[in-house]
Amino acid sequence: MTTDERYRRMDAARLRAQLTVQDLWLRYLALGGTGDAFDLDGYLQGLVPLDTIEQDVLAQALNEALRDLYQSHLIPLSTPAAVDGWDDDRLRGLMARLLDDQSPARHQASVVTAAGSGDDRADGSVPVRPVAAGPRRQARALGGGDQQRPPDRSWLASLPAFGAASTPRSAGDALGSLLRASHLMAPDQLASVAAEHARRFGAQELVIYLVDYGQSTLHPLPGHGAPARDLLNVDGSAAGRAFRRVEVIDTAAADGLRRMWLPLLDGVERLGVVEIVATEDAAGLDDAARAFVSLLAELVVANDLYSDVFARTRRRRPLSLSAEIQWQLLPPLTFASDHVVIAGLLEPAYEIGGDTFDYAVNGSTADLMVLDAVGHGLPAAVLASVAIGAYRHARREVGDLPAITAAVNTAVAGQFPDSAFATAVLARLDVDTGLLRWVNAGHPAPLIVRGGALIPTPGCRPHPPLGLQEGPVQVCSAQLHAGDRVLLYTDGIVEARSPAGEFFGERRLADFIIRADAAGDSAPETLRRLIRHVLDHQADHLQDDASIVVVEWRTGDEQQLEP
Repeated sequence: MTTDERYRRMDAARLRAQLTVQDLWLRYLALGGTGDAFDLDGYLQGLVPLDTIEQDVLAQALNEALRDLYQSHLIPLSTPAAVDGWDDDRLRGLMARLLDDQSPARHQASVVTAAGSGDDRADGSVPVRPVAAGPRRQARALGGGDQQRPPDRSWLASLPAFGAASTPRSAGDALGSLLRASHLMAPDQLASVAAEHARRFGAQELVIYLVDYGQSTLHPLPGHGAPARDLLNVDGSAAGRAFRRVEVIDTAAADGLRRMWLPLLDGVERLGVVEIVATEDAAGLDDAARAFVSLLAELVVANDLYSDVFARTRRRRPLSLSAEIQWQLLPPLTFASDHVVIAGLLEPAYEIGGDTFDYAVNGSTADLMVLDAVGHGLPAAVLASVAIGAYRHARREVGDLPAITAAVNTAVAGQFPDSAFATAVLARLDVDTGLLRWVNAGHPAPLIVRGGALIPTPGCRPHPPLGLQEGPVQVCSAQLHAGDRVLLYTDGIVEARSPAGEFFGERRLADFIIRADAAGDSAPETLRRLIRHVLDHQADHLQDDASIVVVEWRTGDEQQLEP
């Protein structure tokens, strides 16, 4: 088959299977394909090449889709009284013999004697009584012509159990059916719709849990017909371990069933976990479950844009108005590529006021800002929102660090003339070379952790806070080494004070990061535990907002963020 004929046949198969390019891409991704949707679209139009192995994965995805489409038109076999008590293997064996075309007589219609009638053979087979077959039946048995050919019996292995209502377990089938259902699905139906479509790959129960804003509890997503569950603690539960360690956890369930806990990830951001209960012998369950849960994460994020269902589920207690504003401004709490990992967190999660952070990764450039707006509560949140908006606007205009800093300073000064201000670090990392540059606007300087030690950053004077600057700013720089971790934080972290008056301090912060790295904790889990540690240091009562961002460059630990 020529290259042109191959892609044309694939696109024709896609249309026959009634798949959009996005639908096909999800099936291809579930089978291990590495291209993106644009690669597939370009290939199917003959515009871009695709590696041979990727073509084969795409062809397999199309073949599964076609099988699923035509299988839905098959009439399921029933369990007549004549074969009650017979197991599936014996009945499939009988069907194989009936379809054997070694002798034309074998293709004639047959009558099976009733099981238990006394006609059973000693080996457990069923005697067959040949009768005359009509011309159409004979032609069909011989493949529609005079030439005999070996029969294709591969479909026998995938037949549903006799009398069962379910179809074969298939990741592609479950993904495709859920994706099609999602287009007209109301957000509050996700829990029940997901559980229904998960049965296609053998799951008996499926429950989605979302982590609360403080990342201490996992809350089941409600839905009509969804199994009832209680909230679970992130610390001290199997579900919590799946969340903390980003790994699949297996536990036993009642009646010999298997319970799996899978991390629910948007990219590498931890949204919660998914509980799946299935039989021990569910074929291909692990791969099917992973692919299905990946799609669930995308649906949670997409539906969250126009529904309050997920935000309500995540609340362990009411959010303050300032916290509501701040959480809506935040980027994903974790990002990772093969060169860099960025993770951030805020506390107090339910009453955060003026602390915030932002980042963006564009090509080989990662831009970051950590900001602490003066004051508390709603006034601080409003100031922070103006600063974040100005930062994003200037950054998207492709300005350099001094220009971005000047734009944010102008916006804050113009909207808050009564000496309101915000301290901040605005940083830019060249992801390829590791060159870190930043502007310090009256803020704690970045910390660099290298090889288990705290590395002092080059001397660089801080400038006045944003809103109070009157001249150009100096850009600081440092060359990172592979494996370095950069900490950007607000004073609420290092100035957290114990009941005895002892500051948490930079040294304790660096030591905690080093120990967490030695323990194998991922960046987001390190920050989750760090916030708990800071709270413990202050006897569970923060005197000030606290936020922190950690940037890991070429550590080789990116795989910790994948299940």
